[in-house]
Amino acid sequence: MTGIGYPLSKSLIAPLRYSTDHIVKALSLTKPSTLLLMVPGQLNSRVILSYEILVDISQAMGVREVKLYTLSSPDPLVILEIARLIEEHAPATLSLGGGTRTINILLYTAASLVPKSISDIILYEHGMGSLYVMPRWILSLASSNESRARLRILEIIAEKGEVRIAELANLTGYSKSTITKQVRWLSRAGLVKVSLGVAKALVEHGGLRLERASRR
Repeated sequence: MTGIGYPLSKSLIAPLRYSTDHIVKALSLTKPSTLLLMVPGQLNSRVILSYEILVDISQAMGVREVKLYTLSSPDPLVILEIARLIEEHAPATLSLGGGTRTINILLYTAASLVPKSISDIILYEHGMGSLYVMPRWILSLASSNESRARLRILEIIAEKGEVRIAELANLTGYSKSTITKQVRWLSRAGLVKVSLGVAKALVEHGGLRLERASRR
């Protein structure tokens, strides 16, 4: 990764638990218009208090919108949802810090699935206090048509519970041979079960949930 100065960013996406220091520092460096906060599990009073503090600080720093998301389960489909969120709010800075390793991994993995056509993704590493551009060649390694097909197929199977291979081909536009190949991969990974031409989901999709954390 290549070190850079202080780039402007449309949005900052950061994990939130109890500490807000890493988020405030990233806000001051990137000056985003939108702050997206990721919370592992359910909201509790301490997280809501941290959220309220960040809303006040963000507004004072010129942030126009603060959104709070909870992740009920770190399944493969959550990665796809986060990737879409990053794409929608690009150019984005991902804050990797705050002691929430699960979300840090999800953010980094999701970023690798964002189309190469969008602006560079910026990483803020809290421990070093530095901003980095994620090189395009790193993104291209994971942003393959095959990985996107795999995630799209898994998304449909998880939503429907079970789907016939022929129906998957109709829903996705992929050939039946491509569907069969990717479903076999998902089966080996323990994500789906295939029997008599029908793929059944073995993962429960909790997903991202946009919360409305009321302020006192």
